[in-house]
Amino acid sequence: MNEIYESFSGYLTEDSKKFLVAFSGGLDSTVLLYALKQALVKEKLNKEILAIHVDHKQNKNSKNWIEHCKKFCETMQVSFACSQIKSNKKALSENDLRNLRYEIFSEYVDKNSTLFLAHHLDDQIETFFFRIFRGTGMDGIVGIPEERAFNEGRLVRPFLGLSKDLLLSYAKKHKLDFINDPSNKDTSFDRNYIRKNIIPKIKNRWPNYENKVQSFIDIQKEYLGVAETSHDFSDAELSKNNLNLRKLIDEKDSQKKIILRKWIKLNGLNSPNQKVLDNLINIFIKTSKNNSYFHWGAKGKMGSVSIKKTKECLVVSELI
Repeated sequence: MNEIYESFSGYLTEDSKKFLVAFSGGLDSTVLLYALKQALVKEKLNKEILAIHVDHKQNKNSKNWIEHCKKFCETMQVSFACSQIKSNKKALSENDLRNLRYEIFSEYVDKNSTLFLAHHLDDQIETFFFRIFRGTGMDGIVGIPEERAFNEGRLVRPFLGLSKDLLLSYAKKHKLDFINDPSNKDTSFDRNYIRKNIIPKIKNRWPNYENKVQSFIDIQKEYLGVAETSHDFSDAELSKNNLNLRKLIDEKDSQKKIILRKWIKLNGLNSPNQKVLDNLINIFIKTSKNNSYFHWGAKGKMGSVSIKKTKECLVVSELI
């Protein structure tokens, strides 16, 4: 089980005074919270841990789950906080719930904190297939990032290279009690469908598929890095909110895509898939009138994008 302890390497000694853990009470986050606490004790590091539980209000057992998480944190001697999802929408998709969770997490994250999430290798593989089926660009196919800036602090996923089976073995060894959410079996959700109906068939045919997919993702990350570093973005006059339209129009379409993805990424907004990017270039940029707008995502949805076209430049902002 040294892999779990070693996964925290480089994260324990960083400057953050507080470690926040996204804690659903399920297998993955229970192992994360327990193992992080044990690693800090082993290294004799005095860091405050706050476990954050998000109540989705989607299950009749949610109050029991809150109580379970609270008691677990009391046993672990870590602080506990619970926030409820609030939305005017009657039906929330899995993506809606994800965005609302991250909005809640952002309320807790400041410059002195690091948010730990328990995504693992199986999640990475599911995301890979999910984005392919949805239609994605290069930065979508490289999957879930291990770390990134988040609000004023940082977000990290130390388990991203570890399998769910390893986490389950760890939980059994340490006799950890965790919640089994029945919604994880609901194949009307895309990710659950991939996990339950597609991945098992792939695994049966190609048992080593996880390593092969991870290798492919790693290679694509390298290509993406080369594409971004090999382009002189200063020629495009790319700044945080503005992009010189005339300079952009002079680029080849393949270069336009690299520039636009880099620009959107710079603003911390959701990257466009291939279809959106093609429409943005071929319809909006090339044919639309000045002072017109191009949107993707939905109003109020975290990371959704609004781009305004003026005579001289494109102006990006979050769609609110």
